[in-house]
Amino acid sequence: MHVKSLDHVNIRTTRYDEAVAFYRDSIGLQITPPPTAKDISNSAWVHDASGRPIIHLVRAGQVVSALGSMEVDDDAAVGTGPLHHVALDCADYENFRNHLEASGRELRFNDIPQAGLRQIFVRDPNGLLVELNFR
Repeated sequence: MHVKSLDHVNIRTTRYDEAVAFYRDSIGLQITPPPTAKDISNSAWVHDASGRPIIHLVRAGQVVSALGSMEVDDDAAVGTGPLHHVALDCADYENFRNHLEASGRELRFNDIPQAGLRQIFVRDPNGLLVELNFR
């Protein structure tokens, strides 16, 4: 028995439209409706470059159909609780940095030459720290 990898992160948010725009426009990920929805009005899958959904965005107060009739408390959609950040493996550091700087978002940078790693940190509209890793 073993875990192969992280499959996805689910973000329930009261700032849904802003979150969709952030992951699409600032981070450059593809947004599609989940298989159970006709559009992205209340939920969206956020895909990596290979087309795999890595983040599921859900408007706070919505029932997730895969969970049946299970309701989720809207309070869980505020803040990040014990979750500190989500890290994404990225490419094209200079263009990514220029794009994010032009967006006016607050950014932090970190370089770890011993690991061949450059990082950009940015917060999504929910306050969740997003770590962008470039190797």
